[in-house]
This record gives sequence, C-alpha cells and structure tokens, in this order.
Amino acid sequence: MIKSFLGTIRGKLVFFISCLLLAQLAVSFLSFYIFVSQFVQSTSGQKALNLAIAISKMKSVNNALLTGSNDIQNKIENIRTYTDAAFIVVANKDGIRLTHPNPEMIGKKFVGGDYFDAINKKRAYISSSIGTLGPSIRAFAPVINNNDVIGFVSVGYLKETIFHVIFNYMLIGLFFVFMMFIVAFTAVIFISNHIKKITLNLEPKEIASLYIQRETIFNSLREGVIAVDNELNIYFVNNSAISILESMKTSLTDFINKISNKYFINNKLIGDYVKDLEFVIGDSTLLLNISKLEYNNIASGFVFSFRRKDEIDALKNEILSLKKMSEILRTQSHEYSNKLHIIAGLIQLGEYEEASNLIISESRQFQSFMKFIDEKINDKYISALLISKMSKAGEIGCKLLFNENSTGIASPVKNSDILVTAIGNIIDNAIEAASSHNGLNAIVELTFNSDKDFVEIIVEDNGPGIQNTEKILESGYSTKGSNRGLGLSIAKNIFDRFNASVDISFSKKYKGAMFKISFKNQDAL
Repeated sequence: MIKSFLGTIRGKLVFFISCLLLAQLAVSFLSFYIFVSQFVQSTSGQKALNLAIAISKMKSVNNALLTGSNDIQNKIENIRTYTDAAFIVVANKDGIRLTHPNPEMIGKKFVGGDYFDAINKKRAYISSSIGTLGPSIRAFAPVINNNDVIGFVSVGYLKETIFHVIFNYMLIGLFFVFMMFIVAFTAVIFISNHIKKITLNLEPKEIASLYIQRETIFNSLREGVIAVDNELNIYFVNNSAISILESMKTSLTDFINKISNKYFINNKLIGDYVKDLEFVIGDSTLLLNISKLEYNNIASGFVFSFRRKDEIDALKNEILSLKKMSEILRTQSHEYSNKLHIIAGLIQLGEYEEASNLIISESRQFQSFMKFIDEKINDKYISALLISKMSKAGEIGCKLLFNENSTGIASPVKNSDILVTAIGNIIDNAIEAASSHNGLNAIVELTFNSDKDFVEIIVEDNGPGIQNTEKILESGYSTKGSNRGLGLSIAKNIFDRFNASVDISFSKKYKGAMFKISFKNQDAL
C-alpha cells in the first residue's frame, strides 16, 4: 500500500518534500546546537572569569595568602554555593590549595597545570582542563600584593553541568523543530492535494499519455486547429493549420491579427461563437469556426478551426454528383420498370408486334438521347442533369427533345455544379407547364449553343405561355397557388451570380414559353 502511494504524484511530493524538510530541520537543529553550546560555554567561562577576578580582589583572600591560613574556606564555599560554581579554589603561587569544595583536597597541589599564566604573566583568563572533579571550564585570576603575585583564584563549572544546561535548551529547540515539522508537513499535504486537484487527479504518466494522444489526434486532423489564451497568444497549433496558412502565404501572427480585428473587441469575442463563416484571406476563402475554452465557468482562451472552402466545395460537388446519379438511377429504374410491365403485358396478350415496336421506339429514343449528350454536352454536371430530367419527363408522359441544330457545349462550364440547379428549375417549370396544359402531348425542347467564351441555353415548351414576364422570376409569384414560385426565383439569383441575361418570351415553334439564358463562361462566379 505504501509502495502504491509512493507511486502517485501526491505520494512523491509528500515523500521528497518531507525528506527535504527533514534535512533542513536537521541542519537547523545542528546549527542551533552548535550556537547554544558555544553560547553556554562562553557565558559560563565569562561568568567564572568575572567571579574569579572579583574574589581575587577580596582583602580576606589577600590576607589568607600572605599568612597561609585556610580560614577563608567557609566564606569561599558560601560564595560558591550562591553562584552555583562547581568549585572555587584559592591557592598560593606554588599551587597549594587554601580552599576546595572537598576539604580533603586543601593543602594539596592544584591539578591541571593551567594556572602558570596567572602566576607568571599576572593575567586573568579562561581555560579548559581536567581537575579532581572532572573536565571543567575554569577561570584564573592572579592575587597581587604590592605588585607581586602571591597566589591565584580559580573558579570552574563542570562540563557535565554545562551539558545539562545545553540539553535543557535543546529540548526547547527540539520542541519548536517538531512543531515546525508538523506545520510544514501539513502544508506539504495541502500543496500536494492542491496540485492533484489542478491536474484533475491525473498522474504524471497519464498526463504525458494524454499530451501525446492530443498531439497525435490534432495533427492527424485535416482541419487546421489553433488554440490561444485570453490575450490571443498562441499556445497550440496543429500541422494542418501550419500547412494551410503556408499554402496561403500567411503567417500565424497575421492570421490571428486578422481574426482579432474582425471578430474580437478588446480580446473579447463578439457573440458566443463563430460557426462556418467564410473568412477571406487574399485570394483564398476559409470556413472558420471559433469556440470559447472554459473550465468550471472560467474562460481560458479560444479555439480556431478552419478549412479551405474549395476543399468543402469539392466534397460538396462529389456529394451532389452522387445525389444526382442516385436520382437518375432511381428515376430510370422506375421508368424502365413501368416499360417492362407494359412490354410483358403486350407479350401476354399476344401483341408481339406492338411489344417489338415499343422496344425499338424506346431504344431509338434512348440512343438518340445518349448520342446527343456524348457528342454535344462536354460537361459532366449538365450531362447528369439532362439524364435525370429525361427520366422525369418520361415518367409523366412529357417528351423532352434536344434541338439537333444545337452547337452544344464544347468545354466544361465554370462552376456548372451550381449552374445546374438553376437550369434544372427552368426545365422542371417547363415540364410541369407543358404537362398541365397538353397532358400526354406535352413537349419541352432544349437548345445548347456555345463557343470559346459564350454559352446560350434555350428552354421551350408547348404550355400556356407566360402572361407576366416581369413578375415570373420574383420570389413567391406563381399562377399555381400559394407557397409556390420559389424555383424560378432561385434560378434568377444563381443566374445573377453568373452575370447571365435571362430573356423570357413566346415560343413561335411550340406556342408556349421560351427561356433564353446567355452568359460568358469566364464570368461564371
């Protein structure tokens, strides 16, 4: 369990900081011990020196040394007891004791051999030596009479006693060190828990794994992603973003500045988000998204994601092509299913010749239709549109014809994927008008003419014609009831984007309506 705890970021923080704390406290305690030891010894030595000097100046001590009497024993012992000294010795210049805490030592020579400087040099000093009572710190002061040294006074404190004093001080210091450790350890626990909370209770390995995963995921996206903080300083950008901006010859800084100028005020996003808006840089257009980064309702920045619009358009075109092909197949499947049922019925009735004629007629019509497209329509989107409209017209009994005198479309039309929506609406309107007016005799004819730069498309029908050519292209206008009239309006908006002219008139050939659309291919969007 301990091993498992030490494997976590909280455990490692507690362990390493605690070890560091213990090391610091140990050094502090050792320093405190050295300071206290030196202080107590220095204080004890100075105290002994002051006492020794004071006793050396006592008249009774001077007289005792002159006479060699030990009558001062009781007086000196009283002073020793009062000052807590371990010993106070008065001795003559030969080191013979006149006083001693142990009366048996009186008259004997002073032990230690460190009193000579007091006799020879007439100076007071502090010394450390081993006497009869054990190791001690002691002070010496000469006793002078008429400028002659007649003896000395030694005052000492046993080192054992000094150690007890130091030990008592260290107990106090140890208590404070322990309290400091408890406070510091509590702070370590708090800090480790706070760090754990900040890292969402994730371990370092998990954080590193998530970072690697994030880098891998974002760099695998085809969409450019840039993350910025609240001051719009970049702190993440994926490879696709760099690649897209390099292809547009735009730096990251310029890109962020342009976004800031358009969508931000004082580094505040205008609105809650930006979604799929076209953002133009030079000759290129991006689809831009901007989202806020928030955690616990605290804003931490923004994410910009973007892709080139031409990539989206290419994808849209592919989907449109598939959609149109699906519609064509569905319509043809339905139409040929009906024709097969008719042929099967004729065969069952024994009308073999009628069945044969129907098969030949359908075959010729389809071959003629495909031949016209193969030879004269060199645009895949317009070709797909015509196939679908041919099938739709056949379903409702309307003949969709192609003018054999058409020059056709020799080269692909720029942005024809958008243009076919408008052409399709015009053809649908013509088929519906002709069918509602002439039933199974409905006819719609298409004419396609073009040269290198110019394109002309003519749609004629044998419907009732158009009475109000000025309003027919307005949104909502229709002669068929409410909630209609949108198709031609949509077509007009698209033609306007192509700078196309739309001429609506009477068809002399079919006595119905005629739409003539003309535009220059290089003007197409």
